[in-house]
Amino acid sequence: MIFKRTKKYFIDCASLRLDSKIKIINEERKSRASTEYYWYTGQEKKINKKYKKLTNREISSSNSPLISLIRRGMVTSKNPYLYTPNAIEDVLNNCKLDEYGTKLGLVSNEKKKYIARNIMFKSYDEICFGDYSEHLKLTSFLSSIIILDILFESYDENLWRIVLGYMPLNIEFEKIRLDVVDVQKVYSIIFEEHYELFMTGIFRATEKALNVDTLFWKFYEERVKNESKNINKIAFVDVYLNEFYTEILKKKIDKFINDSSYYGYKEKYVHENSTYQSLESIISIQQEMRLYQGDMESVEIRKKYGNKVWDDNLLNALNKDNIDDVLGKYTDEYLDYEDIDAIYATYILGLTEKLLHLMSSFQSFREENSHWQGNYLGYVKKYQYGNEILEYIQTGDKELLRPLIYKSLQYGNNGFARERYFIKRHPDSYLAREIRKFHE
Repeated sequence: MIFKRTKKYFIDCASLRLDSKIKIINEERKSRASTEYYWYTGQEKKINKKYKKLTNREISSSNSPLISLIRRGMVTSKNPYLYTPNAIEDVLNNCKLDEYGTKLGLVSNEKKKYIARNIMFKSYDEICFGDYSEHLKLTSFLSSIIILDILFESYDENLWRIVLGYMPLNIEFEKIRLDVVDVQKVYSIIFEEHYELFMTGIFRATEKALNVDTLFWKFYEERVKNESKNINKIAFVDVYLNEFYTEILKKKIDKFINDSSYYGYKEKYVHENSTYQSLESIISIQQEMRLYQGDMESVEIRKKYGNKVWDDNLLNALNKDNIDDVLGKYTDEYLDYEDIDAIYATYILGLTEKLLHLMSSFQSFREENSHWQGNYLGYVKKYQYGNEILEYIQTGDKELLRPLIYKSLQYGNNGFARERYFIKRHPDSYLAREIRKFHE
């Protein structure tokens, strides 16, 4: 598999990560004079001192245009994997708050302090894939996109069974399949015409059965633990993803399906109704009944013959010999066999619709929680940036990711490291005196 969507997602995130990191560093450079004045004197004062912005040239004096391309997320023949080895080294060493300082030659502990107070990337991995806080924030993004790629690139049958296990999606799938022979075409139609329903099936799969994001990062850490040659990890992401699918995810998918196949055991009950159910016969019956209704809809037919005709006992006792006696007193017109066909068909359609609705309701009752707003889509929208996921997958607009990545980087902006360093340089400052008072 090529994991087309997932590779684009990683490239989009890496691009936005660098651009956001530079923005945060420049914000700190701009406010540094005012901040340090307060630390030194204890007085608030806005100092509009000129500051030197962190530029593409400062990051890479030999190839600043490439840094510009990376920040804009532009991939060319010269940077097919966004970064080049030289560019990633430049970003690791020169994307920092202090223009003139260097971490080179520092011992391990001092190097960590230097990196923290200069808001630098800690590793090649962080430049390419972000840190733990970002992974946590974007967990449903990565899980959904990986599953989507596997569904449409490998057509993993068992994974489709899990996704289609969401009953409302299951029902729509069967309706389309009656008219379309090619099942892969059915998958494409359901993705295009029932997008939110389809994505709810994916969200359900990630939340209920497949913790894809956590499994992938755990696998990745083990996979690259002793790998030092490849510094641009994005160039090898399809290799990592294929290995992850083969060695970890495929086995988990198959195990979930196998565990769901057993019935009658108390410990297995939670898996019942978890995966795709064949509803073809029910949907087929519905399609046949609509033919007997002719050009009229169920609502029109019910209105035409009045409420009393639809009594269960009445219809169950009906046969060709007693039509006039049984139905005559409830209608003002003669009912021929076509009328009876329409009545029966509408009644059967109502029963099957009620059955399907109850199956969906039962699944919802078993699996979902009211604070999720009724289903897995509501849960992901409420807690996992579901609206952004839906729009990003549909449009590919990377700007939807920018505020999420920026907030994650802001959270990791270590102001305490700069405070400690300032106290070390200015032991008689206001900040140093306040800290000493606090610890006395």
